[in-house]
Amino acid sequence: MLEKYVENEYMELCSRYNTDAPVKKVTLRFRSEKYFRDFQKTLETNRRGEVGFLLIRKNGSFVVIRSRRYPKSAYRIPTGGINFNEKAIDALYREVAEELGVKFEIENFHGIIEYDIHYKEDVIKFYSYLFIIKEVSGNIIDDALEDEIADYKETDFQGLSALSGILERIEGGWRDWGRFRAELIKFYVNK
Repeated sequence: MLEKYVENEYMELCSRYNTDAPVKKVTLRFRSEKYFRDFQKTLETNRRGEVGFLLIRKNGSFVVIRSRRYPKSAYRIPTGGINFNEKAIDALYREVAEELGVKFEIENFHGIIEYDIHYKEDVIKFYSYLFIIKEVSGNIIDDALEDEIADYKETDFQGLSALSGILERIEGGWRDWGRFRAELIKFYVNK
């Protein structure tokens, strides 16, 4: 069940974008205590959730991104944190400007993933607000306000599906992160 402030924002977004967007509940079990505690600390100190934004280019392809620190094959859908006392829609505009640097139109509010993330007996609740956006103008990465993205590529629907599989198969220190990021792609692909 959504927390009240999330439920209120969800209803506002559904009304604003004339949609009956789904809410998907996902349970993840992290193996790494360090990754879990780092995630927990981030939620306690500087964000209440995230926005995910699937950007459709003018040519119809989708944009996926990679940070310098990710494994080489680890492309994902762009996301950005929602600050405390910030609306998801405001975070979307800020994060797209910071990470991608393009002007866009919102095609739709795609839904929310409500995560229960476990490490042994501890549980974190986390929310991803998902949007599909269409490129209007600008130069990806070149016009970005921050230097967070090392690379991007364009893909089609099948490529998105393949990326979720790549992320789910990451092992070692990136395992929990890969499974977490794969859920976002699966929500877009399987809706």
